[in-house]
Amino acid sequence: MDKVSIIVPVYNIEQYLEQCIDSIINQTYKNIEVLLIDDGSTDNSGKICERYEKEYGHIKVIHQINGGLCAARNIGLDNATGKYICFIDSDDYIEKEYVEKLYHEVKLYDLDIAYCNFRLFEDNKELGKKEKQYLLTREEITGLQYQILRFKNNDWDCQVWVGMYKKEFLLKNNLSFYKEDRLLYEDILFTNKSLLKAERVKFISYYGYNYRNRWQDSLCRQKLNEWTIKSYYNIMNEFIDLYNNSASKEEKSIIGQTLYKVLTSLLESIYYCDEINKSQYYKMVSNTKIKKILRENINSKKDLMKCIIFNINLKLYYEIFNLKQRIVS
Repeated sequence: MDKVSIIVPVYNIEQYLEQCIDSIINQTYKNIEVLLIDDGSTDNSGKICERYEKEYGHIKVIHQINGGLCAARNIGLDNATGKYICFIDSDDYIEKEYVEKLYHEVKLYDLDIAYCNFRLFEDNKELGKKEKQYLLTREEITGLQYQILRFKNNDWDCQVWVGMYKKEFLLKNNLSFYKEDRLLYEDILFTNKSLLKAERVKFISYYGYNYRNRWQDSLCRQKLNEWTIKSYYNIMNEFIDLYNNSASKEEKSIIGQTLYKVLTSLLESIYYCDEINKSQYYKMVSNTKIKKILRENINSKKDLMKCIIFNINLKLYYEIFNLKQRIVS
């Protein structure tokens, strides 16, 4: 059996950390190493990690100055010795057969990436789960084909923690997490870049991952601020570069559709930001090279109309968005 490295970034999460680690050490698949990356925690998270390291020989703790989720995951990748990689968030937990079932798929089909499904929960109560029958295929498919299936079904999930990745594939394609700056929504970049490179991908209809909904205290749910806008802006520019460097029409189409989703999230973030900064952000978005890309790659009539309005007049776009928000509320 091949070794599987499980990378767990840890930051001030003492309330949920033990449940996460326990779910990993109780896996039915035993040849694993667990890399707990303590990202400068100021609570007892670091001490909890050290306690587990002393008790279990296959757990390694790495302490670092706080650098954010991307930096923590990259440290994990640099230190992983397994043939396959999984990423688990420290406030979530996995089912006992999570590693075993994903490993079975990657070995059987010699996959670059194997994906499974997830449950959303809060306070031990299940909030829901998505059926993704449209992703089930008899054989492995390319990452591009996988993207096409997702987008046809309006599936924009980009979580890295529902997958097992072949380490050789990640190294060969120089795939890591964003290094230029701290970034929110980092999974959008990593997942889409990985799928653009992957030659063998498969999805299994197994709910192996349990994602904790932390609406009240999650950084991503706080009042939208400059960091949120900067993150979407950086992600957008990364996809623009990907688009310009791609020679494939199908690939360009996928990147263009992804760009549209990132742009709408960016525009919504700007809409809710402080008034004093809005004009600066409007100018920033208006000066991007994204408009031509959108015109050439948006298929939905509704989305195309929004793109046309955005191209003609950004202020009009926001007036319509404002009207929509008032109607909804």
